[in-house]
Amino acid sequence: PFWSTSNHVYCLEAFSQNIITYDVHSFEKETLLETRSEGKPILLGRSIILDSVSNCLWLLEGYSQHPERGGLLQISLDDGKRQQYTWSCYSNNPAHRHSAEVMQFDANRNSIWINSGDGLVEFSIATRQFRHIAALDEIVKRKEYDRGVGIDIDPEGRIWLSTKPEGIFIYDPKT
Repeated sequence: PFWSTSNHVYCLEAFSQNIITYDVHSFEKETLLETRSEGKPILLGRSIILDSVSNCLWLLEGYSQHPERGGLLQISLDDGKRQQYTWSCYSNNPAHRHSAEVMQFDANRNSIWINSGDGLVEFSIATRQFRHIAALDEIVKRKEYDRGVGIDIDPEGRIWLSTKPEGIFIYDPKT
């Protein structure tokens, strides 16, 4: 499971990689999206966000697909249409991992926060634009820096993200 509403649980099916949903009242299963294309799965991201307003999914694209850039893939649940959005390499270092494994939906800001190899990045769902968070630049520039796999939002709207070797950082967008 990767998402739930009051009526449905959304899942990435283990073997088929299809997006399915279960009705929590009837336990009926429905396939929303078949993800295999020419026999190969197209969903490489580990994080999936359901945008119920536009009825689409947001996925992190695997860096094995695009080693030179990081990105989000939007998939419409209405017609299966796919739209890719990529962020620039903010560190200008082609040798680093310009990617991410986790993201977090921020309903209050209508955005997606990404803990990437370039540091903390915010994607505005409204404008479809990425914004690099410069407040962490001194840490991200360190030779030993690497992104962690954790990110979350606390009740005050602060972003918690894991890093290597520094540990947990808390970013407050308000300040």
